[in-house]
Parts: sequence; structure tokens; C-alpha cells
Amino acid sequence: MNSNAQTEGGGFGAHADWPLPDPADHLRLQQFYNFEAHLLDERRFHDWLNLFSEDLHYWMPIRRVLPPRQRSMEFTGPDELAQFDETFMELTQRVDKIETGKAWAEEPPSRTRHLITNLLARKEPDGWSVRTAFIAYQSRSEHDSHAFVGERRDRLECADAAPYGLKICRREIRPGPRDRDRPQPKHLLLISLAPFYTDGVHHDPNDRRTDL
Repeated sequence: MNSNAQTEGGGFGAHADWPLPDPADHLRLQQFYNFEAHLLDERRFHDWLNLFSEDLHYWMPIRRVLPPRQRSMEFTGPDELAQFDETFMELTQRVDKIETGKAWAEEPPSRTRHLITNLLARKEPDGWSVRTAFIAYQSRSEHDSHAFVGERRDRLECADAAPYGLKICRREIRPGPRDRDRPQPKHLLLISLAPFYTDGVHHDPNDRRTDL
């Protein structure tokens, strides 16, 4: 079993699993993620979609509170329930709906700021495995604001025509701690564009609701 199989879906792994990348590569990856954050904050959602491959898997597992012997299963797996579980086509449908002006959960639109940090990268034969931490802040009115923290685990593939020569083909978003007195909003525009996130399970993407 190679180091990628040992660590990508589990813990942090050993130092040897994350060797120091070339400074130019590290700078390119950091610029790529900074660019993505600005696209989201500027609501350039169709440009944001250009950062993903058409075979994209974009999902956010459920984080559970488990006893010590089961901590390795704290996050649900790819074949279990998820906060959301999206393909490129489904993300595109979310963007198209927002652009109609009839996605009432985003009227008026959210004001967001994404901070991406703690970048850790490993070169793969066909691209990169990357982990980053994020802080995402959202506000819609004087009394409606939320802050979220978490981790993103990405697999990037090389693509000559893409921004910075990279496309995201897999993204797992692992939610971090949050104040339970402040509920999650009905959508996750500040983290992705996956709607239907209202009760902690993945809803049928064919269930077209008016609340995004």
C-alpha cells in the first residue's frame, strides 16, 4: 500500500508522506487557492466552475461524536450519508439557479470572505494531493452572520488550459468545530455552492426547492 492510500482518507500521516515541494510549485498552488477564494467572494461563479474537472466529486461528510475506539470513523465515508455529495453537473445547476435571481436563500446575496491557509501538498504522478484549512465568513444583514472553519482535501490534476495549469477533480470538505448556538445557514455558498443542506443529510438533487 502506498503512502497516498495510507493517509489521504485518514490521519495526517508521517513527515515523509508530505515532502517539501519545490518553492515554485508551492507558490503556484497557493496562488491557485487564493484565486479561487476571490472568485467566490466576487460572486464570479461560472469562472469558479472552470477550476473543476468534469468528472468532479465534491462532497462534505458528516462529522460524528464517537467513543475513543471508534474515532477513526469520526467522518462518514464516500458511500455513507453526507452533508452534500455533488458532481460537476450538479454544481453547474446550482450556479445556473443562482444566476436566475430566483434562489430566494441568496436574495439578497450573501457577502462572503474566504481565508485559505495551512497549505500542505504532495506531488502525485498525475497532479497533486493538497490539504488546506479555511475560515469562511458570511453576512446578509446586520444581525445575520456566520463564520465557519474546516479542512479541504483536494486532488488536483494538471490541465494546460486551466488557470495555473490545474483543475480540482476531487474535493472533500471536513467541517471543523462550530458554536452550536449559531445554526448553519440553509446553503453553503461560502464553502461551495451546494444547496439543500438543511438537516445534516444529503437531499435528492432532483428535489428543486425555491430556497436554493
